Amino acid sequence: FIPSGVTTIYYQAFANCVALESIVVDPLNIIYDSRNNCNAIIRKSTNELLFGCKNTTIPNTVTSIGISAFKGCASLSSIEIPSSVTNIGISAFEGCASLSSIEIPSGVTSIENFLFNNCENLGSVTIPNTVTSIGSSAFEGCASLSSIEIPSSVTSIGQGAFRSCTALTSIVIPSGVTSIESFLFNSCESLESVTIPNTVTSIGSYAFAGCVSLSSIEIPSNVTSIGRGAFTTCTALTSIVIPSGVTSIEDSLFNNCVNLESVTIPNTVTSIGSSAFRSCRSLQTINFTGTEEQWNATNANIPNGVTINYNYVPS
Repeated sequence: FIPSGVTTIYYQAFANCVALESIVVDPLNIIYDSRNNCNAIIRKSTNELLFGCKNTTIPNTVTSIGISAFKGCASLSSIEIPSSVTNIGISAFEGCASLSSIEIPSGVTSIENFLFNNCENLGSVTIPNTVTSIGSSAFEGCASLSSIEIPSSVTSIGQGAFRSCTALTSIVIPSGVTSIESFLFNSCESLESVTIPNTVTSIGSYAFAGCVSLSSIEIPSNVTSIGRGAFTTCTALTSIVIPSGVTSIEDSLFNNCVNLESVTIPNTVTSIGSSAFRSCRSLQTINFTGTEEQWNATNANIPNGVTINYNYVPS
């Protein structure tokens, strides 16, 4: 119960109140209200929902959901966001472990950082084609999310956005995206296929590390940089082709890719990290499009018994 005299309530003031069932603001409070018996705190001047609980019903007069509004509300199993909402704050539903599905209204343009982080039972998400960005760690730890459709309107996806989405099996990156950020699909253990558009020019560090079901991946020809450890422990990966614009094979790039048998490396590559092929015990062939002299200049440290095919011409 919020008394009439309360004039300031800070963001996250009631975060992680996992058992909270009822929220009532005194009707005489001039700053906040709980209109329509909504079981929430709403700032009157902005129509922003500051805090909710497991029994909240969001009124259709609310236009925004505040930072961490439902954070840690582990008992929240369902919520309907009205079409009046155009902004949902950072971490608004973080840690809502019982939430199973959600539909983002069409007025929202951004999925903010940590929005559904660790919503471990979230299996269904509807994202409208008004959304242009997905923030860092937005869906990290959503262990029940087996599929998600990212609309073509999305042009940026933040670091670790789908990290540890262990049930995710496939995903298509929209053509407007230009970068696969660091840790984006890190530890997505069930991920079997990824479609990367040719608009992508870089793949960040550890982007696919721990994707143990990823048996093949096509890296677009426009990619010019691949970060450290990007494919570490991709144990199902058997072959890969590095695009001709890449100039370095970073440390730990294929570390512990135990079933990797062949790699095609362009002559644009001038350096290869010391642990790039560590524990690649199945590696038999490296196809290098340059000369032996160019290869020696890369200072590559590769497992014993690997055959180098120089002046290789890709089919």
